[in-house]
Amino acid sequence: MKKPIKLFCLVLTLLLALPLITACDGGKKPPVETNAETGSAEIANIPQKNYNKDFVILNPNAELYVDYYWSEDLSESSNIANANYDRETAIEAHLGIEILHETFERKEGVLYTTLENAALVGDDYYGLVMTHSFQDLVSLMAQSYLRDLSEITAISMDDEYYNNNIMNNVKYQGHTYLGSSSLILHAPAVILFNKPMADSFSGVGSDALYQHVRDKTWTIDQMFTYAKLANISLNDSLADPMEGTYGFISQIDWEMTPFVTASGYSHVTVDDDGNYTLKSFNDNIFKIFQKIVAITDSDYFYGWGYSAKDKAISMDSGRALFGAVGAETMIKLMTSSSVKLGVLPYPTVEAGKVSQNLDWAGYFCVPATVQDQQLSGEVVELLSYYGETEIKHEYYDVLLGSRSADAPQDKEMLELIYDNLTAEPALAFLNTGGTSLTNIFYAIPRLINRNQKAMSSWYADYYGPAKIQIEELNK
Repeated sequence: MKKPIKLFCLVLTLLLALPLITACDGGKKPPVETNAETGSAEIANIPQKNYNKDFVILNPNAELYVDYYWSEDLSESSNIANANYDRETAIEAHLGIEILHETFERKEGVLYTTLENAALVGDDYYGLVMTHSFQDLVSLMAQSYLRDLSEITAISMDDEYYNNNIMNNVKYQGHTYLGSSSLILHAPAVILFNKPMADSFSGVGSDALYQHVRDKTWTIDQMFTYAKLANISLNDSLADPMEGTYGFISQIDWEMTPFVTASGYSHVTVDDDGNYTLKSFNDNIFKIFQKIVAITDSDYFYGWGYSAKDKAISMDSGRALFGAVGAETMIKLMTSSSVKLGVLPYPTVEAGKVSQNLDWAGYFCVPATVQDQQLSGEVVELLSYYGETEIKHEYYDVLLGSRSADAPQDKEMLELIYDNLTAEPALAFLNTGGTSLTNIFYAIPRLINRNQKAMSSWYADYYGPAKIQIEELNK
């Protein structure tokens, strides 16, 4: 009997929440077909079965999942929580299984230890694993604790609900251990903007901002030009800077790194043979760094550190023109803010480019200990299928809902963002938060937080050890 409290509505709601936008046409769900020979119903080319067993999914116990995408009481939960619950119920009935959920603490080493112990005793308890965006992934792949998804025949890989661009970018020595599909949350950071404030500035306005994106003139310089229009004249007399008005607000942490990816820059590249190369310090990364520093050094910017959440300003305060936020914050703000907010992709460093949007989601993985690969593959396939055909539509309803009629441009922007999702090995291959490669990937926010401007010196300290890390991966 399915338990009413489903901890995977957490990851699965989050999961499915976002690849969303490309299916905002209402979800093109083909009808359930019947196999002419067997007479059994088929969903996503998978016939009805009766495995008569439990299927356990291991999920990260992340606060944001619980806060934004999962409800204990389904009678008062969102459409998307109910849709996830219904999806699992349908899969259980189709395969004759009961889906159960367990969680692991999202800390470095915890997931690795869990799967290592399972491998040591040959325990195939977990049929599917959801991961953090980087913790322990390299160790799991290097120790062969994960299965190559391309070798599991039940996982189609080529259907529209799989994101092969992301999976190809994070292949490990040619193997597809990390999965990305409509099963998982695609979680880019975005730029929200205050529509009333934008419309109050002569020559700006919401329409002009959207048009910059269409014309590929949405650059860092252009965003800063508009940010300077915010009224900061009274800020100096305020006792609390949080009460001021700013052109751009952001936490100075991971939200700074998508500026790099937006312009198509990747710290680590992978070739067709699965070999990785770490880029050295160059003019491209320095140009981006200089432009971000120019913004964060200005009076028009308000920022706070990762550990200073109590100093944050929210976009729904109405005291900022632009703000960088993650996907889960975007959902909350766009559904509850009393201030009308618009959404834009991150600006590029130069005009003429389409913004590339770094996906901060985790991945789905099949543990190497799994004995019934067919069952794991079918669960992945069905979760991805329902994610594409059902959950995306619900996500769109949740996100824009009744606003969709007067916010078609936001829908357009979100489609653009999700059509241009990408991943970078430098993030997936960090493994932990304290390595030299981490300091290369997070160079911009860490330099800003330390008030350092010598990026070349920073690279001189960390590039050599980080390069060794990458060379070890190639072995």
